[in-house]
Amino acid sequence: LLVMLIYAIGVSFAGFASNIYTLLLVRAIQGIGMGMFPIAFGIIRDQFPREKISIGQGIISSMFAAGAAVGLSAGALIVENFGWQATFFTIIPIAILLLITIWRFVHIGENQQIDPAPIKYSNSRGKESSLVPVINFDEKRRRKLQLDIKGAVALAVSITSFLLCLTLIETSSGLGTANNSYVGILSAYGTIICIAIVAVISFLLFLLIEKRESYPLIDLRLLGNKAILPSILIILIVGLSNFMVFQTIPILVRNPEPIGFGADVVDAGTIQLPFALVFLVFGPTSGLIISRLGSLRPVIVGTSIITVSFLGLVFFHDSPTAISINLGVLATGLSFAAIGAMNVIILATPKEYTGISLGIATLVRIIGSAMGPALAAMYM
Repeated sequence: LLVMLIYAIGVSFAGFASNIYTLLLVRAIQGIGMGMFPIAFGIIRDQFPREKISIGQGIISSMFAAGAAVGLSAGALIVENFGWQATFFTIIPIAILLLITIWRFVHIGENQQIDPAPIKYSNSRGKESSLVPVINFDEKRRRKLQLDIKGAVALAVSITSFLLCLTLIETSSGLGTANNSYVGILSAYGTIICIAIVAVISFLLFLLIEKRESYPLIDLRLLGNKAILPSILIILIVGLSNFMVFQTIPILVRNPEPIGFGADVVDAGTIQLPFALVFLVFGPTSGLIISRLGSLRPVIVGTSIITVSFLGLVFFHDSPTAISINLGVLATGLSFAAIGAMNVIILATPKEYTGISLGIATLVRIIGSAMGPALAAMYM
């Protein structure tokens, strides 16, 4: 309820932003509302029996990309007819309705206990093995939690510097023309190198802080788990892939022929609609499949499908239909990979620390989502 209230406040003020700095501030307030996702996954872990966890979190995971893709279509219509401010004003009643709905209908059983049984999966020889949680935390630390402000600042500086570096590479790509002096070129690339150094140093400082901090933002012991770390990396790739699509496809569709299709913003949203619809169908379905087959095989199948779909987009993007089909295939792969990886994270973490591991997963997914558009813009 608290993070939803903060999100509603951020959305309410965003439509009134008169300059880019105010807009960035209210967007940051909305970003605090992203804390709702690890909380939601934690509720799934607490309330659902173990055999149905993957189904519950599959439904929630499918909402990430499905909501974003539907938002692109609906948002396109709103922007085209009423302006960008109206997109924020439209969300205000929805946010208020969500607050009322959560307060009225979501009741969490505080005393319900779920046995943190080990994950079952088949190894390369076809034999079933167990993945037992290996993280141990002392009781005193579990009772008292503090905010890792230093780690948060170091990570924020590192990520921001990295994204700024990508942006400057993008905007400096035309510096080699005759209109620019060598002094200007050297100055621009010198700035890029300096920012890259800041990104590396701040990231190393972040790792050092997390190693010494009693209450770290990202607990490195969790990342030492042989199942959690690969799953976290898959979540990073899923976030990056989603938002590279959201950045690239509209530009391809709206560019004039022969570079693009010369279509409008509404067509750009429509072409991505199969991406959303497949997520809506395969999110819950893949959760059901994972509950029957385990997490490992669907993750392998999902990452393979992602690879095939991106190759399809590389070689077959001459028509809106071909793009829509490839995006549908991509959504299938992302569903299996993301939900399988999240299921591994949930089951490999002791119950009382599910919130921490899911918070890390959400943070990493958001980092990937921030990197995707910057990388796509740099490439284009």
